[in-house]
Amino acid sequence: MLDLRELFFTTIKSISSALDAKDAYTHGHSYRVTLYSLILSRELIKDVKMLEDIEIAGLLHDIGKIAVPENILCKPGKLTDEEYSTIKMHPSNGKRILNGIKS
Repeated sequence: MLDLRELFFTTIKSISSALDAKDAYTHGHSYRVTLYSLILSRELIKDVKMLEDIEIAGLLHDIGKIAVPENILCKPGKLTDEEYSTIKMHPSNGKRILNGIKS
């Protein structure tokens, strides 16, 4: 069972790294969100399963940005209203992307 858990976490980290590779500006952002979330959570929560869920959520919280075109995601300067609307769809895109994962 440990091998499956390790495979799951390795896969989650790889997916998070794929997002980092797409956007150099926010490279490492998901890792930092995860790290800060776990630091705070460990002070309040002792349930190991919940801490694992927080780790997964931190790593995957922006995964929907994979569906955002790079010309919008990496655009220097101000976004148009339409481009900003596209960016704001990333949570819905993330839900759609992750919907098939049972865990």
